[in-house]
Amino acid sequence: METKQYPDMQCDVVIAGCGVAGLYAALNLPKSTRVIMLSKGAVDECDSMLAQGGICVLPEGSDYDAFFEDTMHAGHYENRRESVDIMIRSSRSVINDLLAMGVDFERKADGSLDFTREGAHSRPRIAFHADITGREITTKLLQAVRKLDNVQILEHVAMTDILTGERDGFATRPKAYFERFLAALGEHARLYLGFYEGRAISGAITTNFGGKACYVYGASDNECRNHMPNYLMQWEMIRWALETGCTVYDFQGVSGNLSPEGNHMYGLYRFKKGFNGQLDELAGEFDYVYRPLRAKMVDRAIILNDRLRHLRTSRRS
Repeated sequence: METKQYPDMQCDVVIAGCGVAGLYAALNLPKSTRVIMLSKGAVDECDSMLAQGGICVLPEGSDYDAFFEDTMHAGHYENRRESVDIMIRSSRSVINDLLAMGVDFERKADGSLDFTREGAHSRPRIAFHADITGREITTKLLQAVRKLDNVQILEHVAMTDILTGERDGFATRPKAYFERFLAALGEHARLYLGFYEGRAISGAITTNFGGKACYVYGASDNECRNHMPNYLMQWEMIRWALETGCTVYDFQGVSGNLSPEGNHMYGLYRFKKGFNGQLDELAGEFDYVYRPLRAKMVDRAIILNDRLRHLRTSRRS
């Protein structure tokens, strides 16, 4: 599995997920819109590919009331009525769009769509393709999206990675890198995930070897930061360190600049220092410079990039 490091990109819309909903949204955006789609794995591994059932559609106008009641009943009448109405009234146009893109729904002998009955529906109104409707629809939508010049798909990139990197100002790595990392270290590394209401909102990786546990990577969602999932994950990782006899729990590095003024990395230091840890200064890393002029240009570019990031962050706040 290849590891990719993507450069800085500019776009108008970011779509998280490459399933049916994300692909259909990309196809319906104006062609002048620059779109980036994120897939946390390979695009052919999305959940939509695994969907077996079909899509409910309004067969004829006279079925509207029964369709509406079936849908409300299935949702224990907690559905948003306006959304149910939109779903039913737009269902035929959505099916027509999918047919135009080559989705091969089952048909009757006369060529009309063959509907089946599923779930809480009181009559057949489900358009389907064998027992792999999800794969059929997703494959055809993906083929259509890949023909668009304004859409770029990034595989093995999670939205949480981008939010964390953008917020805290450091580079992120793709999913494939972490898969290889965990596979190589085996029982000496663990992936921790924090969930809230069934959704992953934070993650961390720690290593454990030779009496020392190291907090190597961490990421969190901006939306649920007030629940502070990272503190619970740290506690669980520290517990693992204690259970395995470790004498050191290493939070890893912080910025050399510990001042809160103009330092986008200060939040990382404050978070780690909040566990009452001891700050140790080590020898660090040393570069052997083969091309001094080029090295000087790179160093200067890093400083300028850091300043630009700080300016963008200041303008947003």
